[in-house]
Amino acid sequence: MLRILILSALVCLGGPKAGDEPTDPFAEARAAVQKDITTQLEPDLPGDLLIGEVSVPATFVLEEGDSVRAAWRRPPKEGNAFALVELMRKDRVQRRAFVRIKLIAVHEVLVAQRELAEGEVISAGDLALEPRIGGDGVALAPVSLVGSSVLADVEFGQLVTSSNVALPTPIARGTAVKVVVRVGGARIESHGRLEATARPGEQVRVRVRATRKVVQGLLVDPKTVELQREGA
Repeated sequence: MLRILILSALVCLGGPKAGDEPTDPFAEARAAVQKDITTQLEPDLPGDLLIGEVSVPATFVLEEGDSVRAAWRRPPKEGNAFALVELMRKDRVQRRAFVRIKLIAVHEVLVAQRELAEGEVISAGDLALEPRIGGDGVALAPVSLVGSSVLADVEFGQLVTSSNVALPTPIARGTAVKVVVRVGGARIESHGRLEATARPGEQVRVRVRATRKVVQGLLVDPKTVELQREGA
């Protein structure tokens, strides 16, 4: 009862009302600074990273005509990174600070392009690689799952996992494979061994027998690695 009387008195006196929230007078200006910093830093980001959060210091309040300059302190990696941000006023540095930038990893994973029913067989075009935030999902070439069985109903746009689609059997490290590289219209073949266990549809490293050189390519089937460029 006492709490109700106090709240009623505050309302009558023009105090805080139910539903009122404290406002930040610099929120709009800070958001503009965050956007400017993001715009400057994004071009130097690897393709698999996104800026999730920019922690702008409370002291960075821009006046009319001010601007900011931002540059990565070190090569950006997933997690917390830092950028040197300078507040510029009349072409002079007014303030410097290391600003924390939260970086989020983006991975290309398999996503259903239509509804798939349990018991169906995957056909070409049923799956596609799409960028997603987080570590869930399967990063295999869509063609590697053509002919695989659907283990559980999959909705349109849903991630493909080992629980809803039968994935190709992993191929053991050290397995002998044929290494194929295309140079112009020619097809050159050599032989090598996998450097790590992988499933068909994955990018793999393989040591070429003739040169002892380690190259990277796509494991297109259990016995073949195709290079995207010359390197064997």
